[in-house]
Amino acid sequence: MASFRHVPCAPCVNESERIAIECLTARLTNVASGPWILLSNLNHSVSIQHPSDEIDGVLIGPPGVVVIEVKHWDQDNLKRGVEDAAELLNAKAKRVRGKIPPGIDPGFVEGRFLLTRGQLRLAKQAPVRGIRFFGVPESAELAGITAPARLSADEIERIAPTG
Repeated sequence: MASFRHVPCAPCVNESERIAIECLTARLTNVASGPWILLSNLNHSVSIQHPSDEIDGVLIGPPGVVVIEVKHWDQDNLKRGVEDAAELLNAKAKRVRGKIPPGIDPGFVEGRFLLTRGQLRLAKQAPVRGIRFFGVPESAELAGITAPARLSADEIERIAPTG
């Protein structure tokens, strides 16, 4: 049985984040591959001169690293301009990639939106600026639990700043 560990770096700031954590925890607790580590509400900065951004979630597991942005959006929100939010998420993913220890290759560190309003199924929707969208029922797809493993258990532990 694989292990799953949730590391809250700060308290949830809204109900959507709490829902997302519960959903990912439920999906990943009994997954055959692992370990999986979910860092939630991680303050992350480019340098000490720049203010920190809050990253809703960083999921680290055998398939690699995923940066998660949680939104309480529905289908109507996706009809409006989401390009700016996608660009911000891309920037966060790039910063997370830059903090991975040398010698570990997680592959492409992708940003993904998890939308918590309703029971949306969005995995087949076209990406916006390379960012894919997932609804709560698709949390297993968001995590990539069926994707091939890239990272060993040791590499997963070394990536997560939990100690």
